[in-house]
Amino acid sequence: MENSNTVENSNTLTVKEQVDRLRRKNRSIRDIAKALGVTKYTVEKTLKELESDSVRDSLQTLDSDAVSEPRTLPPVAQTAQPEGQKPQQTGDETLLQAALDGDFPQEKRQDTTRTSDKEPKKTFFQGVFPFMMRYTQYLKTLQRDVSQQRIVWLHSINSKHLKQIDEFSLRAQALCKQHGAQYDNLLLSEVLRASESYLKDAAQTAPVQDTFGFKWLKFPANPDLVNLCKSAQLSDFFLETHSSCLPTEQAEAMAKEGD
Repeated sequence: MENSNTVENSNTLTVKEQVDRLRRKNRSIRDIAKALGVTKYTVEKTLKELESDSVRDSLQTLDSDAVSEPRTLPPVAQTAQPEGQKPQQTGDETLLQAALDGDFPQEKRQDTTRTSDKEPKKTFFQGVFPFMMRYTQYLKTLQRDVSQQRIVWLHSINSKHLKQIDEFSLRAQALCKQHGAQYDNLLLSEVLRASESYLKDAAQTAPVQDTFGFKWLKFPANPDLVNLCKSAQLSDFFLETHSSCLPTEQAEAMAKEGD
C-alpha cells in the first residue's frame, strides 16, 4: 500500500517538484534522470530553475521585510538655548564655516597634500588589456583542442585559426610600436609563430577524413604546444621570451645559438 501511494503521489507531482524532492534526498543527477525517465540535461536545467526560484524567493522575502518594518530615526533631542547664545556647531559645520571665512586650517591642507603625494602613479597601456583578453581566450581553446585531439574541419584551419593568429600578430605589432616594445623579443610572438607552424603542419600531414564531402581531421598531439599555451595564458603582454617557457626543441636550439 505504501508503494502504491508513493507512485500515485509521484504521478501527481510535476517534473520540477519530483526533481526537487529527489535532490533533497541527496540523489545524483544520473539517478534522478533514470528514476524520472528524462535526460541529464533536463535534470540539470530543472535544478538551475529551482536555484533561481530559491534566490528570487529570498529576495522577495527581504523586500517584504523591509517594507513591513520601515526604519525609524530616533527623535532628536532639542535643548533650549539661552537667549542671545548661538547654537553649538558640530565639527563638520565648524570646518565648513572656516572654509567660507577663508580660514581653512593649515594642518588640513598639509595632510591633504601629503596623502596625494603618497598615491602611486599607475601605468596604463592603451589597447593592451582587451587584446590580452581575446588572445588568452584563444590560447585556452587551442590548448583544449590539441590536448584532447578534437576534430576540426579542414577548411576552418585556414578560414578561422590561421586567420585569427594573423590578426593577433598584426595587432600585437601595432601595440608594440605604440608602446615602444620589440615584438620579436616577446613570448607572445613566439607563441603565435609556434601555433601557426603547428596548424599548417596539421593541415598538410594529419590524416584527413571525408564525410559526405566535408573533410575533417583530428588535432595531432603536441605536448610542447599545450605547455606553451598554458604558460602563455599566465604571462604579461610585455614578457620577453624565456628558454624555460619554450618547447623543448626550441629551447635547445636557442641554447645552441647562445653557445
